[in-house]
Amino acid sequence: MNFINTVYDFVTEPSKAVDDIIKTRSLFMAFLGYVTGSLSIMIMLALGAGGMSNFGFTFAFFGVLLADICIGFFVASSAHLLLELSTGKGSAAGLFTLIGLSQFSLTLLVSFALVQAALPALAALKGFVVVIVAVLQLCFILYMMNKAYGLSKVRTFFTLVLSLAPAVLSMFMAGGAALALIIYLLF
Repeated sequence: MNFINTVYDFVTEPSKAVDDIIKTRSLFMAFLGYVTGSLSIMIMLALGAGGMSNFGFTFAFFGVLLADICIGFFVASSAHLLLELSTGKGSAAGLFTLIGLSQFSLTLLVSFALVQAALPALAALKGFVVVIVAVLQLCFILYMMNKAYGLSKVRTFFTLVLSLAPAVLSMFMAGGAALALIIYLLF
């Protein structure tokens, strides 16, 4: 499946394109989306911080990429379990690909960071823009899940929200464990 053809199909026939994405489960496109999303986050952070060393950028990029992939994996597996229990159909690899494709919406952060670099007065809107882009990404995921599984919008929303809970909880637990390890090593 070619990326350009997928984008064209998504614009002309979204239901058919989402079905094709779920069936083919192109992990290359998913990882391309995760890399693009992580790179967008890092470019926004680097431009907002006034610069970053090459090593710091690379190290932080791989950290953000790993976190994005882990969150995508946890959300896809949780959503697959919920969909399998409620509807009898689901595709964890297809959901992982859909979440990866939703990462392309994070490229809007790069354009805001470039505008903010030109107009520093817009720095106060950074949090607002990040929330708006996150909501757009969630709406994109909901739209694709709705088209893929034919669920009602409310049921799709609750499936996604319930599948985000284990991912968020595990990230907090991993952060707490890392903090406890650092404290233990210091004292």
